[in-house]
Amino acid sequence: MGEEGETDAADGECGRDGSGSSGGKGGKKARLIWTPALHARFLAAVQQLGIANAVPKTILRMMGVGGMTRENVASHLQKYRLYLKR
Repeated sequence: MGEEGETDAADGECGRDGSGSSGGKGGKKARLIWTPALHARFLAAVQQLGIANAVPKTILRMMGVGGMTRENVASHLQKYRLYLKR
């Protein structure tokens, strides 16, 4: 890996692009980068729960990744469910 903003699955932290602080006025939040390692953790949690029973809060807890919000997981789950419908 090695690039700034990427996630190392072993350290349990999520990748963010940009290096700005969140303390600024009117600034955007750093966007979460769904690396293959993060997506693999997401898929493992969804597979264990079953797609019908997968909810963001539980997926987030099962992934065990720091710095990620329920909203990040909810958005990814929504996109993943749309992908499965295709």
